[in-house]
Amino acid sequence: MSTECERVTAIETQRQQAVAAAQVAEAASADDLAVQVGALLQRLEEFGGRRDALEAQLQSAQSRFEQDRSAAAAKRETLQTHLRQVEDRAYTGIDRLRQEAKAHNSQLAAQSREHATAVGEAD
Repeated sequence: MSTECERVTAIETQRQQAVAAAQVAEAASADDLAVQVGALLQRLEEFGGRRDALEAQLQSAQSRFEQDRSAAAAKRETLQTHLRQVEDRAYTGIDRLRQEAKAHNSQLAAQSREHATAVGEAD
């Protein structure tokens, strides 16, 4: 019976050692997981900071884009106004030159008639 008691005691000791080893392994695993969670939380904070910086850059770029677009629209409107003014002056000049040409043609026709009349009377 003594050997059986020793055997039971040895088995119980082995069981306790196995439980203790499992608890140590579990604690080590929990510690590893805690370290990994801490590292992931730190990376998450870093990514949050990067995201905030990128969002600020995006806002700045969008603001510059809107300013540039507004400036381009204003410049385009100014150029279109200038173009219309130049076209108006050109059309006015063309109309004036047409009127002058018409007047010159009328004057030339009148002089031709006078000349023809004078030549006809001289004959």
